Amino acid sequence: MLTILLVVIIVFGGLNIYISNAKNREVVSEVDAINPGRRSVALVVYQVGLSPLYEGCFICFAEGLSEAGWSVEITTASSQTPTNLSKYSLLVLVYPIYSGSPGMSSPDMWTD
Repeated sequence: MLTILLVVIIVFGGLNIYISNAKNREVVSEVDAINPGRRSVALVVYQVGLSPLYEGCFICFAEGLSEAGWSVEITTASSQTPTNLSKYSLLVLVYPIYSGSPGMSSPDMWTD
């Protein structure tokens, strides 16, 4: 019985460490544009999650904005994310929530 308890503790501890490291990693990407040249421009900033579910959700949202006549720029939350937001009419933040909080790249990005 003690062996089973120790195995369970080690497995859950390892999962916790993996999730903590994965949710706090910074992924740098280029700014991709959908429907460029429109008057209203939206910036979609996302953090890469542990599964592709979040990416599929925000891509559908961005495509919907594009179909509604918006120009949409998409990038990851990183030190390379645009910080001059004056040209954007809409800012969309997409972050997976693990253990009740978003990843650390989100607060770090907006401290300047």
